[in-house]
Amino acid sequence: MDGSSENQSVKATKRQWTAEEDAVLVQGLLKLVDDGWKADAGSFKPGYTKVLEKYILNKFPGCTLKANPHIESRVKRLKSQYSAIKDMLGPSASGFGWDDTRKMIIVEKEIYSQWCKSHPTAIGLFGKPFPHFDSLDIVFGKDKASGNAAEDTVDMPTQMEKEQFASTHGGGSGIDLDDDEDDFVSQIPETQTANTTNYRTGKRGGKRVKHNDDGSDSFLTSVNKLSECFASGVENMKQLSSCFMHEKVTAERRNQIVSILNEIGLSDDDVVMASMLITKDNNLCDCFFSMNTPELRKKFVVMLLRNNGFQ
Repeated sequence: MDGSSENQSVKATKRQWTAEEDAVLVQGLLKLVDDGWKADAGSFKPGYTKVLEKYILNKFPGCTLKANPHIESRVKRLKSQYSAIKDMLGPSASGFGWDDTRKMIIVEKEIYSQWCKSHPTAIGLFGKPFPHFDSLDIVFGKDKASGNAAEDTVDMPTQMEKEQFASTHGGGSGIDLDDDEDDFVSQIPETQTANTTNYRTGKRGGKRVKHNDDGSDSFLTSVNKLSECFASGVENMKQLSSCFMHEKVTAERRNQIVSILNEIGLSDDDVVMASMLITKDNNLCDCFFSMNTPELRKKFVVMLLRNNGFQ
């Protein structure tokens, strides 16, 4: 294939998604989750992009978005951005916050730039709203918690999808893409066991296998506790650092006391007594240096000596 043909092929696969199309795509992903399309490993079952294609077409008649490459690549992109934000809000990152009103990351530009050097998937998210974060947390959150986000498990192998749909068109019991939107649930591949339960309360018709999440819940609890301990440790270190800094400043001030007392016109005896009183009390030292003129400092020393019976 020559260069011109390759360029035409790339252009044919490019598609600018609108905000409305993104919203419907996320709605479709939520519906897939409700209807049991997530496999045990956290990935979607074969054929899910075809179902999303039909779902979007029902919402936007005449829409040209196709399962491959448009929907498949868009879902991967959304998962990548969701995972990048989740990492920035996780215990391994600091300085990041989340604006729930504007749905975007809050962070200083310098911190963000440094983060992107080791986390390239976060590039392009600074100051950019990500309105579907909460919904995608439902879709991909468990994948992220179990570590599946590091691998791109949104799709099972493409060949499996082809085999699935080959059996459908051959008269098998696979997915029927010619049904109406109301039959969205009925298109679930018949790979579920008889022991099923609704994904969320209030939803009807959609079924999925009931799994025991005690292990992942225990893991998440441990992670949350570690995160709290880490945050507490960081705060304690900040306080300790602040104390050391104050002590350093106070020590530097003590070294200046005698020369400052000599400059304000005190006798040698008064300089010795005043320096002894001021340097042994950090509060007195801070107060002395808060006097910003020689006159105020001299009055402070005179009153200090008088109160301690030296004048």
